[in-house]
Amino acid sequence: MRTLLLLAILALSAPQGPRELWSQGERARAITALGAELEESESATSRRLLVDWCFAVHRYRAALDAAEGLGEAGGPLKGRALYFLGRYEEALLLLPETDGEAVLMRIEALQALGREWVAWVEVAGDLLGGTDERVFGLKGRRCMEQGEHEEAALWFEAALEVTPLDAEAMFGLGRALLLGGERERGLGVLERHREVTPLLDALDFAERGLDLAPAHGANHAAVGDAWRSLVSFDRGSYRRAERSYRKAVNLMSGAERVPVHLRHARLVAEHGRGALTAAKILDGVLEEIVDVRLLVRAADLYLEGGEKREGVERLERALALKPDDKEIARRLREAGGKE
Repeated sequence: MRTLLLLAILALSAPQGPRELWSQGERARAITALGAELEESESATSRRLLVDWCFAVHRYRAALDAAEGLGEAGGPLKGRALYFLGRYEEALLLLPETDGEAVLMRIEALQALGREWVAWVEVAGDLLGGTDERVFGLKGRRCMEQGEHEEAALWFEAALEVTPLDAEAMFGLGRALLLGGERERGLGVLERHREVTPLLDALDFAERGLDLAPAHGANHAAVGDAWRSLVSFDRGSYRRAERSYRKAVNLMSGAERVPVHLRHARLVAEHGRGALTAAKILDGVLEEIVDVRLLVRAADLYLEGGEKREGVERLERALALKPDDKEIARRLREAGGKE
């Protein structure tokens, strides 16, 4: 028995390899460990993996450096890294012309440099297929270049049908409508674009944090918050927010889960199945975690949903846990309960 215990302790304390670290969500440590491993013994497979990992956490300078060791085979990867680093002239020399994603990067690079890009739209369409929303957006931009505003609006609308939160397509549609004579509608779309852009920036920031540390519950919760802020612009964001909150609490324990449960309840109350459903969700959490914050919020939701007795009962339970809390006592009085 003692031998088995010793072996278990040794297994837990043994140095972890880069792939184990990556699978556990320790991505920064995994990249460092894999880099050190390559210094000891070069391997094309491991080097390609290092490049992929650097891209996954948006370390484009590191991806470029790592791709150098792949020789000629690393050319497309270097082109991609150079594109993300804004080194467009260099990227154009290396981005392959037979890869759809690379052609999209080529188009953006050409536009940034003020060079001819329109001819590449059909190439992108052939490589990515006729239903890719990014190609729809490019066709809309091409029509705008050619002064065909009504047709441009149709392409941008097609892109937004697939991806309602495509900020570029939204901006393009607003401009196309304005220039096509639909001023009121165009201004409405541009106002929507103005409102959604900072929310999408916040989502991008949260997702980058998650890419770096996907095993941290707080990062999933931050992504959930970002998706929740977008629900009024796209109903599909509701499911994404709920999924992120569930992942967050699965990675947390005890009282640290409470704020996430409260934010999930807010999502359900404001954008989902209403206050009473949200209250019942919190009741389920209370079976596992007894917390004053959960009781007070559940009470508010029951009262909002017209269930006075249930609301009062939870406020009474909350006051029993914090008998000197004047705010809870005030809420209880206003709800018609007894202190």
